[in-house]
Amino acid sequence: MTHSDITIPLSRLIMEGDDRASIRDDGLMLTHIAGLLDYVVKHNAAILAADMPVNLVSMTLDVTGEPPATGQIDFTSTTDRKTRTLIFIGGHAVHAGGSIIKLTAVYRIG
Repeated sequence: MTHSDITIPLSRLIMEGDDRASIRDDGLMLTHIAGLLDYVVKHNAAILAADMPVNLVSMTLDVTGEPPATGQIDFTSTTDRKTRTLIFIGGHAVHAGGSIIKLTAVYRIG
């Protein structure tokens, strides 16, 4: 088995607000999509923390479908609950054919 580096194409991710983004790219692997979804969710958590640092406490990824060979992938982030010290947040990566990945996470504020 050979190993190679995986480059997450952040430069091609189009942020469409604090909690939404999209990318149009061909041949993204699940690893790429998971990394992009994590970025969108952490971005939203950082906005919610109002300039305080956020640190990941836990994260779960559920693969719910296959990535498309071509086309656009949309990413959304949804806040479940925010306390003084924690943010409970989730995210979803979808394409025209359906769901790809669902993410749930907890971030500590500060």
